[in-house]
Amino acid sequence: AKAYDPTRGTPFGSFATARIRGALLDELRGLDWASRSVRSRARRIDTAQQELTATLGRTPTTAELAEALGVGIDEIQATDDDVQRAVVLSLQGFAAGTAEDLVPERAAGPEELILHRERIGYLHHAIEALPERLRLVISAYFFDERPMTEIAAELGVTESRVSQLRAEALVLLRDGLNAHLDP
Repeated sequence: AKAYDPTRGTPFGSFATARIRGALLDELRGLDWASRSVRSRARRIDTAQQELTATLGRTPTTAELAEALGVGIDEIQATDDDVQRAVVLSLQGFAAGTAEDLVPERAAGPEELILHRERIGYLHHAIEALPERLRLVISAYFFDERPMTEIAAELGVTESRVSQLRAEALVLLRDGLNAHLDP
């Protein structure tokens, strides 16, 4: 506000906006560990990579990128290294807990996949071992995703009876699976 000169004809709001924006950008540049030249080279490489990707229909190789920019491959790699060194992670930003807490999802490993397949196999065998009427209800309801009214009409019973048959089949399946697997 002290540097504002009303005789220049600029409204104070415009003057203050420009000064505040400039001060913020200066502060952010001061916090950035990469120099302006490194960021400029990185933007130039990124722009060229996007253009080549659009032209080629795939991600360009480092050699293609270097050729398009007219620089050596070592300069592309050096710029990438400079940008990577400028990335700083705050240790305070991480929540307390174990490393597993930081990973949002964990893909199933080979052991879990085999166990899952084994359980599915047991389930299919257990369904095959059900009496015909219960097997039909389970197959129609869960595999074919048919409504209970349709199943009831096919069996010639009420919807509530189909619900009872489904519940009975689920109890038998649970007992059969628990006999082979840990409950």
